[in-house]
Amino acid sequence: MREAPGFPLVCVLTLALGIGGNTAVFTLIDRVLLKPLPVPRPSELYRVGDTDACCVNSGVQGSFSLFSYDLYTHLRDAAPEGTLLASGVGQHQMWASQYWRFTEPYTWVNSGGLGTMGFAIPAAIGAKVGRPDRTVWAVDGDGCFQMTAQELVTAASERIPVKVAILNNAYLGMVRQWQEMFYDERYSEVYLSPDLPDYKLWAEAMGCVGLRVESPDEVDAAIQKANEIDDRPVVIDFRTDAREKVYPMVPSGLSNDQIVTDPAHGEGGH
Repeated sequence: MREAPGFPLVCVLTLALGIGGNTAVFTLIDRVLLKPLPVPRPSELYRVGDTDACCVNSGVQGSFSLFSYDLYTHLRDAAPEGTLLASGVGQHQMWASQYWRFTEPYTWVNSGGLGTMGFAIPAAIGAKVGRPDRTVWAVDGDGCFQMTAQELVTAASERIPVKVAILNNAYLGMVRQWQEMFYDERYSEVYLSPDLPDYKLWAEAMGCVGLRVESPDEVDAAIQKANEIDDRPVVIDFRTDAREKVYPMVPSGLSNDQIVTDPAHGEGGH
């Protein structure tokens, strides 16, 4: 595995060398390993015409045929009027704000830019307690879900019927996207696993209904079943494509007029 420049490798070298260390080696670390990579211009991030040039030969493990933007349209279209939506932090958060239709205030429960992974489930539980007459969906990445999934035990024991959609791409997706696009695919601590833990069994162990969706043909039936259950929480493990990226985005160090858009839309996103 290729490690990203920075903390993990420095820790290993520091432990190996001892407290005193070696001046020459630490000079090498400072000048080479910790030197930030140059920030690429948007035109360098992809070649116009590529389906997704940033993903080609990227080494990203695993791929399913479910795409997150498509899942959101199905969830949105099947949601009862007045549904409240909560999300965690990462790619799924960005897609939620892009693809969900909010028609009234106080229906988008989100931590904004605070970066609080694990926000979705406790926020959804609170929203459901406050508005028991409303359907409440929490959308979460697999990384975020692992942060606060245990709160579903409370939801199950108290009969708080929130619904959770896990976009399981087996990665910390937003971090992977940045490492892939800006750090020469030096992946560090971003791969999780689509199967470990088993989210369906985990949900059932916490007293929830657990569902798994691996193909587009299964999406609507699973969402319909979740919407019909009103006596306990429901968790759906959606196996999504690991290569997806969220656009538009502004790379670190660049201004908003240098925004990066989906390569499929061509230079400038038009």
